[in-house]
Amino acid sequence: ASETGIADTLLSPAVITLSGQQTVSRQASDRGTGVEQIVLADLVGALNTKVDDTLINTATTGLDAVTDANVDVAYTDASPTAAELWPKLWDAVQQIQTAAYGGPTHFLMHPRRWAWLNASVGTSFPFMNISRAAQTAGTLTDGGYGRVVGDLGGYPVVTDANITIVGGGSTNEDRIYVVNAQECHLWEDPAAPVFIRA
Repeated sequence: ASETGIADTLLSPAVITLSGQQTVSRQASDRGTGVEQIVLADLVGALNTKVDDTLINTATTGLDAVTDANVDVAYTDASPTAAELWPKLWDAVQQIQTAAYGGPTHFLMHPRRWAWLNASVGTSFPFMNISRAAQTAGTLTDGGYGRVVGDLGGYPVVTDANITIVGGGSTNEDRIYVVNAQECHLWEDPAAPVFIRA
């Protein structure tokens, strides 16, 4: 058997600290019903939204900035149709499979793009269907924002409003990411405080 040594690269990722702060009166906290839980839930929601935005849009380390084994399939059209988009999605899938010897796990897109796909119709049938018929491209499960909302060709679709909708020369374009979730890493300090009450 031939031995090939593992190639390693020293990574120096930027450490990003995200935080939120809210001042609540002692009286509201002590006497109000569920005040602390409501405020904390809002802070955690805002934090999660910011983490998500950072993972997608940070100029040097975000999903949009990844260049290693990144596939870019362009589709620009003044009058786009779902039928014209469909082969572009599958071009991205095959390029990932060819380059990475593995496949994507899901599509990630802005909610407006998902709604557009679901509103699209062909010459005689809907492009999407709640329970897939033989001539439809995917299904709509409506699992809720930020979760699997359906599928395209069997690949789960996740919607995310942090994906820009002001890209391109006309500042009205958005992206659809064809992603392998096992290659999307987020390292968080397990000892970092989640909640400090002063």
